Amino acid sequence: MGDEEPPPEGEAAPSKVLTAKTISDSLSLLEEVERNRDEGSGRGYAFTKCDLAATQCEIEAATDIFDDYDHVRYLSLATCKMASCKPLSPLTRLRWLDLSTAALAEPGSLPPLPALQILKLPGCGIASFAGCTWEFPQLRALDLSGNALTEVPEFGQLPSLTFLSLAKNQIAALPVGAWAGLPALATLQAEGNAPLADLAGLATTPALASLTLSDCPEISSAALLKPLADVALSSLTVTGTPLAETPVEVLLVLPKLQLLNGAPPTEEDVAAAADLKVEREREAAEAAAAAAAAAAEGEGEAAAAEE
Repeated sequence: MGDEEPPPEGEAAPSKVLTAKTISDSLSLLEEVERNRDEGSGRGYAFTKCDLAATQCEIEAATDIFDDYDHVRYLSLATCKMASCKPLSPLTRLRWLDLSTAALAEPGSLPPLPALQILKLPGCGIASFAGCTWEFPQLRALDLSGNALTEVPEFGQLPSLTFLSLAKNQIAALPVGAWAGLPALATLQAEGNAPLADLAGLATTPALASLTLSDCPEISSAALLKPLADVALSSLTVTGTPLAETPVEVLLVLPKLQLLNGAPPTEEDVAAAADLKVEREREAAEAAAAAAAAAAEGEGEAAAAEE
């Protein structure tokens, strides 16, 4: 028999249901690991990396295909199709999971993965993680870029998370309450969220050191940055926003910045911001004094009228 005919032009090749052979053929990276439940206690060697991205396979919701691969630590299912994420439940030693551009029918079905440290979910078209418990106590990096999110997900408790990308979604606000369970968050990428105009919640991110807001056109006033004044922010990127043209105004609000748009602020801009601060404080004091004088004058006139 000859080779199978390719699908007609314009039609995708039929998906392949994931099999044990496909997994075994995709294993690599031999590591010393604890022996699995069938081998008893002690340590042994196993292939711990499984890259299924090239297979573009389909994973059925009820499958137990991963039950015999609980030693896997690095798994790529990029571009694959998953009816549910629940089949990943047996992978209790998994440290790295790549679901880039995967078709996820139920994003909220991500199971608890106690050892997971890196989770990649960019470009999956996800609009909501409703139902997700986010039980990843060791998670350090989470990439949700290039999806269809309109709100920051309710992450619950992710005490180890230091890096989060929400870039290229449609998020309008980084609200108060979204960050209570992320005490270690140090880097937040929020660039490319066209409607983003509310940064109020970032006042509750004490460890935040690096923030990217590039290509967020609604970030047009330095006053929007005031919630960041009392956090540990040292690096801010606002290229592609109106603030890119007003570095002095930015430094007036955030004088401790070490990097602005990827470079140290110029001495001229730092000096100009300091001078502007003095001028604004003088203007505010004069306005307050004038208001007090006007109030006193009004009270005097009222008293005279009563006499």
